[in-house]
Amino acid sequence: MKKLFLFDIDGTLTYSKNRIAHKFTFEAFEELTGVAVPEDHPSSFAGKTDLQIFRELAAEFGVDSEVVERQCVHVSAVLERRFTQYATTEWIALLPGAAEVVEKLAAHSNSTMGLLTGNVKPNAYLKLRCNGLDSYFSFGAFGCDHADRTKLPPIALARAEEYTGTIFTHENTIIVGDALGDITCAKAHGMKVFGVATGGLPAEALREYGADIVVDDFSRVDEVCEMMLGM
Repeated sequence: MKKLFLFDIDGTLTYSKNRIAHKFTFEAFEELTGVAVPEDHPSSFAGKTDLQIFRELAAEFGVDSEVVERQCVHVSAVLERRFTQYATTEWIALLPGAAEVVEKLAAHSNSTMGLLTGNVKPNAYLKLRCNGLDSYFSFGAFGCDHADRTKLPPIALARAEEYTGTIFTHENTIIVGDALGDITCAKAHGMKVFGVATGGLPAEALREYGADIVVDDFSRVDEVCEMMLGM
């Protein structure tokens, strides 16, 4: 049976250096709302969509709801413009084995790969492109599609079918990620989760939250791919 692997990006394939994700996100938030967020604000972005982060910051800092709704449609474009200058390997780096796992799965006849990420679409591809991985992911669901990450899997499945002509279901779709949000959105649709402990959660926590298989990282490439294809 052909399998669909839906990859998260941040903490799964790449990581941002020096809190750069917080920097450009806070800059974009100030541009959209006029409200400055302190640089050291302890926001956690793990497993969240960019729209969710925008709404949570707006609620925390008392931004008027009308402003929030009006500006939501501009979040993607502003985040892209703010991030573009940082879309280099100086700021966005690959995690161990990530490129090799992606390349190996892409070459396997029973594997199809897409994205399921909290990033808005332009930034998802900017992060992958600066590390040479963008060409492996032709479709996905993104943080500009819906604020609620649990709404993204059906969007990804529909786009997978549109792009490949293959119908994928919860039975042959695996979400690959590092955060609770990855697990939650998968389990909401009966999908399996391949967890990688390269984000904020240790391996044991990923298992406790319900990930079906967990590895410390992707460095054992052949073993990781074998486990993924066997799910």
